[in-house]
Amino acid sequence: RMEPLRLQQACVSARRRWDQQTWCRPNPDDEASAARKCKIVCTLGPNRCDCSSLLRLMDAGMNICRLDFCREEAESHIEVVHRIRQAVEKRPKKQVGILLDIREYEIRTGFFVAGDSVSLKAGNYFRLVTDWTFQGDEACVAVSRADFPSLVHVGSIILAADGDLMLEVLDSETSCVLTQVVNDCELRSLQGCRIPGRRNEAIARIDRDWDLGPLVNEVDFIAVGSMLCGDDVHRCREMLRKRGQHALVFSRIETRAGLRNFEAILKASDGILLSRNGLALEMPLERAVLAQKAIISRCNVVGKPVITSSQVMESMAKNPCPSLAEVSDVANAVLDGTDCLVLPAATSHGACAEAAVLACSRACSEAEAAMDQEAAVVAASQRGGGPGAAGQDDMRTGEEVVIVSGEDAGARGRVQTLSAGGGLVQLDASHGGRVVQVSKETGVDAAGVGCAEAVCFEAVVAAQTLAARLFLVVTETGLAARLLAQHRPYAPILAVTNNEATARQMQVLRGVNVILIAKVQEGGQSEQDAATSAVMSTIRAASRAG
Repeated sequence: RMEPLRLQQACVSARRRWDQQTWCRPNPDDEASAARKCKIVCTLGPNRCDCSSLLRLMDAGMNICRLDFCREEAESHIEVVHRIRQAVEKRPKKQVGILLDIREYEIRTGFFVAGDSVSLKAGNYFRLVTDWTFQGDEACVAVSRADFPSLVHVGSIILAADGDLMLEVLDSETSCVLTQVVNDCELRSLQGCRIPGRRNEAIARIDRDWDLGPLVNEVDFIAVGSMLCGDDVHRCREMLRKRGQHALVFSRIETRAGLRNFEAILKASDGILLSRNGLALEMPLERAVLAQKAIISRCNVVGKPVITSSQVMESMAKNPCPSLAEVSDVANAVLDGTDCLVLPAATSHGACAEAAVLACSRACSEAEAAMDQEAAVVAASQRGGGPGAAGQDDMRTGEEVVIVSGEDAGARGRVQTLSAGGGLVQLDASHGGRVVQVSKETGVDAAGVGCAEAVCFEAVVAAQTLAARLFLVVTETGLAARLLAQHRPYAPILAVTNNEATARQMQVLRGVNVILIAKVQEGGQSEQDAATSAVMSTIRAASRAG
């Protein structure tokens, strides 16, 4: 007979082995992972940028790579982008998008003399200096704002390490702030700092001319922080347009100002990135939970993708198994209706990156299987601004429209940028490919978009009635796939496209799987024949896969 203590230890050991077998064993053919609709965004750190690590993350279920940008890392990020593209070439059936997360005006910690982090003990003194070239240690570190001392006063609380470390200000000088560590914590380089109670407008500099270089032309999504109103989003689009870049713009919601102007920001954006950690530092935790649900619900109503970030599977940065609270958190976000989940620490510098992706994937699949799909369809039919209600105010970049008045009446074109008074539309080749300004007086005919939305909605209803097992969409811009995905159908959506950029950008859409086909070569088969051939081969492949 075993002693009680030894018996307890044996049970714990057996449980850990079972957990590792259940959650952490890579299995590319896992049915739950294949059926998952919610997309997984993996944050890449210095140790996750080699080709072999990227391939393991892709096999585990990664859909989008997130690059956490700061000015000093622009050149290194370009190298990472090239490695991602090389890894995708080795998995021709997979498409991986790239998200550039810009938090340029957040206060960040500098670098350290030895290693990437230091351990701080409660009660010790700790200095923050404005000399960015300073190499820090356990007693001092640089911060990214030259005017940082003017932002605090004696008694102020500074939340560093993305909120995990609390520092109390004891003294403030011209180029240095003396603080006392309130709690034990590990501080890493380039982590964010925030000053609770200070309005973000006083900290953020509304100057969108980022020094991104060629990096801006290599990514598919750009998430921008410190968005205070819809005009900020329009200025961001204008800056990207001048650089010839058409990445989807996601606005990061992390401040009270962002919440106050959420409707205008949502209307101007292609999607929303919800930073739960940022909101938790701006308001009581219990209100941040409700804000998450309200933001996700509103994004679902208007049919724009929403990415949920912060503290997803956080403990798996060190542990091989998730906690029950973390699995419950993932499941609740999926049940709320999120399109994507961001794994931050677990995949950027954690020791169990692939296990974290697998654990998140299975938690998503279980939550999705429990959702009431019929109720989701009924709710979709009752949405304000439903089928046929799309108008000029709902124009989206990349959509095709028809100008209905003015000297260009009847001309077809594609929306390039949006502004408060209208937008820029590039006319088709029959009209010289000119870019014209569309104002509220000029107007566009959105009936085509409304018709597409109505067809997609009826397709979802019919599929629910007939218990269809797959939606097959042939698309060039991704519009049809997005309209289908916003109604949250039970059956998966298989989108076929010959546009590589569209294939990567559709990775953000919930329940959409993408097949990329070759473009029609001059002198070869017609585009219609190529599409028909691709559809037939796709149907046969889907049939074989069940």
